[in-house]
Amino acid sequence: MAKFDDENYERKRLEALFKLDILDTDPEMQFDKIAKQAATYCDCPIALITLIDENRQWHKSKIGIDEKEIPRNLSVCQYTIRTEEILEIEDLTKDTRFKDNSLVQENPGLRFYAGIPLITEEGYALGALCVLDYKPRKLSRDQVDKLKTLAELVSCHLDLRKFHFEKDHILQSLLNREHSHSKVLETMAEGMVLHDAKGKIVDFNPAALKILGVSKNQILGLDSMDPRWKSIHLDGRPYPGEEHPVMVTLRTGEPVRNAKMGIDDGQNDIRWININSTPFQAETGQCVVVTFQDITSEVFNNHKLESFVRGLDTYAIIAETDPKGKIVSVNDNFCKISGYEKEELLGQDHRILNSGYHSKEFFVGLWQTIKSGKVWRGEIRNQRKDGTIYWVDTTISPITNKAGKIKSFLSFRYDITVRKKAEKSLKGMVAELETSLKFTQSIQDNVPHGLISIGPNGIVNGYNKKAEEMFGYRSEEVVGKKPPSIWHDISEIFDKARELSEEYQEAVKPGMGVFIRKLKDQKIDSSEWTFIKKDGTRFPGRVTATAIKNKEGSLIGYIGVCEDITKEKEYENQKVIAEHQARLASIGEMAAGVGHEINNPLAIIKGYINTLRIKSEKGALDDQGLDTYLGKIDIAANRIGKIVKGLRTFSRSESDQIHPINPIDAIEESFNMIEEIYQHQGVQVSIDNNVENPDLQILGDRNRFQQIIVNLISNAKDAIQDQKEKLIKIRTEENSEYFVLEIEDNGKGIPDSIKKRIFDPFFTTKGINKGTGIGLALVHNFVTEMKGELDLVSEVGKGTRFKISFPKHIVEEKVQAPVEVKTHFHLKYDQLEAKAIIVDDEPEIRNLLRESLSKFGIDSALCENGEEALKLFMKYPGQYSLILSDINMPKMNGFELAKNLRAQEGVEQPKIVFTTGGVSVDFEDPKNDINSIIDGYFYKPYSDSDIYRVLKSALNSKKAPRAS
Repeated sequence: MAKFDDENYERKRLEALFKLDILDTDPEMQFDKIAKQAATYCDCPIALITLIDENRQWHKSKIGIDEKEIPRNLSVCQYTIRTEEILEIEDLTKDTRFKDNSLVQENPGLRFYAGIPLITEEGYALGALCVLDYKPRKLSRDQVDKLKTLAELVSCHLDLRKFHFEKDHILQSLLNREHSHSKVLETMAEGMVLHDAKGKIVDFNPAALKILGVSKNQILGLDSMDPRWKSIHLDGRPYPGEEHPVMVTLRTGEPVRNAKMGIDDGQNDIRWININSTPFQAETGQCVVVTFQDITSEVFNNHKLESFVRGLDTYAIIAETDPKGKIVSVNDNFCKISGYEKEELLGQDHRILNSGYHSKEFFVGLWQTIKSGKVWRGEIRNQRKDGTIYWVDTTISPITNKAGKIKSFLSFRYDITVRKKAEKSLKGMVAELETSLKFTQSIQDNVPHGLISIGPNGIVNGYNKKAEEMFGYRSEEVVGKKPPSIWHDISEIFDKARELSEEYQEAVKPGMGVFIRKLKDQKIDSSEWTFIKKDGTRFPGRVTATAIKNKEGSLIGYIGVCEDITKEKEYENQKVIAEHQARLASIGEMAAGVGHEINNPLAIIKGYINTLRIKSEKGALDDQGLDTYLGKIDIAANRIGKIVKGLRTFSRSESDQIHPINPIDAIEESFNMIEEIYQHQGVQVSIDNNVENPDLQILGDRNRFQQIIVNLISNAKDAIQDQKEKLIKIRTEENSEYFVLEIEDNGKGIPDSIKKRIFDPFFTTKGINKGTGIGLALVHNFVTEMKGELDLVSEVGKGTRFKISFPKHIVEEKVQAPVEVKTHFHLKYDQLEAKAIIVDDEPEIRNLLRESLSKFGIDSALCENGEEALKLFMKYPGQYSLILSDINMPKMNGFELAKNLRAQEGVEQPKIVFTTGGVSVDFEDPKNDINSIIDGYFYKPYSDSDIYRVLKSALNSKKAPRAS
């Protein structure tokens, strides 16, 4: 950039511009045509031919805008004239030089620019030919080349304008009497030198100095014999001074015309000139006038042509024949490829090389073409002297004399034997490929799933027979025409877009992005959808998609495998039903024992209450006795709660969520639920826990893990029914990788003949109506889902042991377990600010809850069902800030009450807390939408501390902690 920053360069550039006398002239057709072609070739709405002076960018020609000029400080072309190549800016808003330019930020809002400097013969960039657009883009290589060509044409027009300008001035000078003969010499483009009778230079014009590359002091007094000229002939031989045209003319008195000479310009380059010398008789004697032109470019081009001919002779097979086809000359390559010597070929015709491959008609057509004066081009198979075959790409051109009569034929041939062999191999490969493609298509059409390929543009470009059957669309209806969304539920696409937008924290639009977003981060994406056939039929399906890339790693499309999973979904539904039935069967089996276990603590509670009443009536009840009896009542109530909690956990709906669980806690909870029940049935269940780590965890679903335990224990109990001593042992241990659970019985054992079948669904050895055959099948499935390994060891007459190994889950950060809050009878509670509606169909529970809430400073109104509570709340809107409701009630249950309250508009919403004693509601299931409309919950039986903790959180925050 140094020369462009030079003040002297800018001054001379402006001088050259002003000499053209073009600024502020009218439009000219030749410039407008070029600008229009530039806009067309580059597909741009704007094209300009600009000239840059000190303060402005003036438009000689403009396409697409009306402004004749703009200030130079807003000009992009001012940067173009500072370079010798194209200046292309794909997005002006991202270039720090132009992003704040008013032409970019405001009207007209330019975005793209490409300009070529207009460089004149003198080397000055006067302006630019440029194209602009309102959107970011990039020119192709072809568009750049065409824009450069048009810019050169503009420069030529500017130089031509300069030429006419100078010509007019010269003519004016010749007509002006005040200009002398020397002025004419100064304007000559040819060099002119005057030699005296001794050959010395006595005069010259400026063009001579420029062409010879010398100064005035260097040329005056020199003669042609001076060794400093270092002249050479075209072939590189030295050019002696005595052979110089000047010396020849002085000796002979005759002119010399068109002598070619090379002169060293002193910079290791040769300047070639064409010299004419003419004798001239002066008063001082015989002189010589020498004129010469610079022909360096011409000589250079001739040298290139000679190099091309030499190169052609090196690689081409060249021959010339007379009009009758007789060979008159061949080059060395012809002899080398044919195996013949020149003497063997001269005088022969090309039939000496005939391999017999081509027909007679082939050669007749060839001769008819070249005899008519036309060029023939084709491929010929020839035969060498040794009989081997070779192929040549042949061009035969007729050579005519001045009268237009053919005097010979010149042929150029190139050896293409290797290519012809490759073509033959390629044909075989193509045939094999076609066969492979047919085979591949056959495979695709016979696979049991739909195969669909999508191009990068989101349009289907491949669609097999199974896809046609699956969706009802024929291939020609879809391929190249439709996106994959045609067989999708549009609402699912919008839901998926929202889900992905939340997951990736970016805007995923409903469309192709929904199907491919996950493929950016993973190789394969498997998703379930509701498919819609052409006839509107819906069915569940799964798409397993992957991105397809070429060898360079560029994306070329996507391929998806589509499956109809209707049967799979039906099986899953049956499986869920079977699991639920199995749990219910287990619960039903324990129902009698549960009733017994609950009745026992109930009897204890009733007994101590009766004792309290009697002692109170007699006045024999002191504080110590009161605490003692209440403590025993509390223990009995907790015993009932423990049994109900176990049943609730075991029977709740599955969430299919895999998360860390503590297996020891789950085992102990299951053991507590069945221990006393089994004891009353004469079954001794014992636990041998060898796990020392209290924070041990495995990955799985807690409910299913407990069902594994209960199912195996239940199966063991059936196996020991006929044993005198009925023993079931639960044993746990751990090693570096696994947590191991063993459940062993002393039953009758399993025969080898049925060991392989005991995990099969619905296989059972029990009598009719005594077993479903699903229990052990579920155990096997659940263990597999948790990545566990299940082993069976059984010996007839000695018993059975099931051993399960679960991979341990490594906890990176230990979470502090919550501290269990023990129940106390004389706690004091902080007062809560609220007014509540208590809803329960049990009068006593309503009264007990009112008494508990009064301890917390909460006044309560009582309602026996949801309908009554809704009417009360709406009668006094804003008065009640808390609804404490049971779930199962007549007329309107808790769920219906909560939904009705949340649907009310224009009223202050209350906090809603549920209390329930049922086992059918799983608040921990993320699929249960009830959690979105309530603020907390606790289970019956409960203590005051349970109620207080949940209500305090509900009133002070959006969500209450989960109470158990």
